[in-house]
Amino acid sequence: MERSQNVTEAEAKAEKQLLRPHRKIAYALGNFFTVLAIAVWFPYNISFFQFVLGLSAKNAGNIVLIAQVGGAISTPLVGMWSDKCSCKIPGRRKIFHLIGLITLALVMFFLWYKCLGCSDASEVYQVIYFCCFAIIFQFSWASIQIGQLALLPEICVQKRTQVQLNSLRYSFTIIANLVVFGCFWLLLKFYSDDSSKNTGDKPLTPDDLNIFLIMSAVVIGLGFPSSLLFQFLIPEKVNVNLAKQTWYKWIVNPRFYL
Repeated sequence: MERSQNVTEAEAKAEKQLLRPHRKIAYALGNFFTVLAIAVWFPYNISFFQFVLGLSAKNAGNIVLIAQVGGAISTPLVGMWSDKCSCKIPGRRKIFHLIGLITLALVMFFLWYKCLGCSDASEVYQVIYFCCFAIIFQFSWASIQIGQLALLPEICVQKRTQVQLNSLRYSFTIIANLVVFGCFWLLLKFYSDDSSKNTGDKPLTPDDLNIFLIMSAVVIGLGFPSSLLFQFLIPEKVNVNLAKQTWYKWIVNPRFYL
């Protein structure tokens, strides 16, 4: 879907009144929870499953692979459901953003802790267990990202404002990665029994399970309330005049690939 390129003076003025500085920050924080969680997931998932939980390298890779497949399937589905959604409170975009926040907060502890009730069982059961939560994690990620990004052309019509909001959003992505890196460094240096691990001389061990549990609490404690500001401060217009496009028109549209 795309909006007409003609921006009237009245629309520009209304947009300026709507997107005050505190609301721009709230929009940029809309996916802060997601990028914190992703900053933990992608760099450390294989090491966690293999060295902390003791799974084989093959099964650790299978969990990550299935999670990525789940993300590839859930992302377009969430986009289609969001377009067809008629929810007015909090809005067809914000409802998926809210669902993503809640499910991500619930899944973080299960994803970064040992298999509850099956930690001593066969690896097959553990792989199934973590695959389920990894797929939910990917669905949560897609819901938050799509809920935030799809709302951008509906709350602002000026390209300059859209670029500004995306720039702020990316700035918090960088901050989130630095926060996760710094927290892991501090935990490995001061919380771990083996202080040499922070130098990379030794791999992680099962004794480091609590480090990932603490990191999950940090991600939820920082990310969830920050991204929740998006729900309270960013209004969603109910009846927005958008021109619908078929999937074929999107594919042949050069701007889709920019």
